[in-house]
Amino acid sequence: LISTLLVMGDTGSDSCDAKQQLLSVVFENQSGRPVELWSDTLDAVYFQAALENEAQVRVDTFVGDRMYFTPPGSGGSHERQYYMLSMTASHAQDKVTLYDKETMKTIKNKQHVGCRGNRCDVLFINKTGKKVRLYWDDGKDGQLQGTLRRNQDQVLHTFVGHSFFATGQSDNHRIYAYTITEDTKTAEIV
Repeated sequence: LISTLLVMGDTGSDSCDAKQQLLSVVFENQSGRPVELWSDTLDAVYFQAALENEAQVRVDTFVGDRMYFTPPGSGGSHERQYYMLSMTASHAQDKVTLYDKETMKTIKNKQHVGCRGNRCDVLFINKTGKKVRLYWDDGKDGQLQGTLRRNQDQVLHTFVGHSFFATGQSDNHRIYAYTITEDTKTAEIV
């Protein structure tokens, strides 16, 4: 399957609303294969473009419209879609790019970090030059969250006030400790 890089926000109201904001958005295909771009409203499904790899198209759409990528010849079927997003006012300034699954996994993790209220998605990056184990600090021995190789990163879903620590791969000596704040996006383990 293929995923897409997005900047997510509120979906706004549906496109039948007379007060809808018109958006002119660039959609780009970097997936390594041809795709089709479709949109739908409450009333209908619309073919927007066929995109070869590395091609892009500008589409006029409205806040609340749903845009989605499919394989060629899908007829707009949601059962075969790669990804769907609801257009928001923030998309007017963005290019929406479809990537292959592995590339998207890395990019998506790095694009959607930060705190909303007290819930956070934090990108931990291992800059120690060696393998480390990352733990949530439960006030005891910690709860293992994962092992990170040199220069590997991992997004953890957590909360403001939670603390984490890292140890070397072969011992329990704490080499890093960090407490999540409302401004935390990334935490480099050094």
